Amino acid sequence: MTILFDDTKENTSDTGCHLEPRCLSCRRPVCFYDEEDGRIRAKHERRTIDGAVKKLYEDGLSPDTIASKLKLNVVTVYRHLRQVKRRPNKKQQVYAKYMAGISYQDAARESGIGLNYTRALYSKFRTGRF
Repeated sequence: MTILFDDTKENTSDTGCHLEPRCLSCRRPVCFYDEEDGRIRAKHERRTIDGAVKKLYEDGLSPDTIASKLKLNVVTVYRHLRQVKRRPNKKQQVYAKYMAGISYQDAARESGIGLNYTRALYSKFRTGRF
């Protein structure tokens, strides 16, 4: 990874985008992220691909078949599957237990999450401030 230094002495990494691996070697006249709604479009495209990969995988297709069907690299399919299969974070786990009517003490015990943190989240869920 190349580290760039600007006038403000802050470090930024040159990671590029889905079109080019490096910003400094990009041939585009306008940066993808500087285009109108570029970042929003990129996020939407990634979510669309995630959804398509997840649906095909749940239908029983292999990653190789998914890659050929969606015209993606097999490594890209595995990357999207990893994003889709990611375990829910602590707040999501606690919220699911709250919605199921489980007490915060039992939710903390079952999830392995601290009692005070779970109690604070339950309070936020009840008041709608989460």
